[in-house]
Amino acid sequence: MLRLHLLGGLALERADTGAPVGTPRSKPLAVLAALALAGEAGLARDRLAALLWPEADLERGRHTLAQTVYALRRASGERGLVAGVAELRLDEQTVGSDLADLRRATAAGDAERAMALYAGPLLEGVRFRGCVEFEQWIDRERVALARSHRELLASAARVAERTGDRARAIAWWERAFAHDRLDDATARSLIGALAAAGDRTRALRVARVHEETLATELGVTPDAGWQALVAGVQAGLQAGLQAVPDPAPPAPVTPEPVARGQGPPLPERARIGGWRRAGA
Repeated sequence: MLRLHLLGGLALERADTGAPVGTPRSKPLAVLAALALAGEAGLARDRLAALLWPEADLERGRHTLAQTVYALRRASGERGLVAGVAELRLDEQTVGSDLADLRRATAAGDAERAMALYAGPLLEGVRFRGCVEFEQWIDRERVALARSHRELLASAARVAERTGDRARAIAWWERAFAHDRLDDATARSLIGALAAAGDRTRALRVARVHEETLATELGVTPDAGWQALVAGVQAGLQAGLQAVPDPAPPAPVTPEPVARGQGPPLPERARIGGWRRAGA
């Protein structure tokens, strides 16, 4: 059994040992990535060849794809890795993927499982030169997957809020915000949850992170509604600080009288005759 990782990068491993499965070139992994993206529906052989070898004619593309699948089978030792004839798909009995598992967890509304699986954006940092249409497909899937993941976390946070589990709601909003610090709705929800819990200092810290991320990555500033939200949190924090009474001054301590000749002995240099000079 093999395991294909597409979240946060791209790698093929032995499921039992985690040992990487070597492939002679990057295109074999691209074949697996494309079939994983296609899911159970699979992908037409000619379509797959056109995506990965767009410069080749139909016959040459088919031949190159056949050679690549053969190389994959040899490298992995799994003849059933790619199933089908005209329509190709990954054989899930031979190779599983984190993407397929994440899709199932998301469809089932299992936020805990989805959070554990989401190691990063789809095929993060992976590029396939010359495969413009394939990369455009990846970009669309990456955006859609990130959106659905964020929505799942937000849904779990709202469920926790409805059941009165404030701490759990904050934890889910924090995960959603860590996943996408640019998302305005998530930032507002997290700030609101923290402020409602009385943690306005943390709420303001989240606001600052969101503002800095917007400025750095998009070159924009939040709208007037955002400014009003932050001002309200600041006012609440200030009011809370003013409501805290100053600590009472310590009560004066009156030393008890000590009889002459009693009490602890004086240090050597403080004996009768005053402070002695060093060496005296």
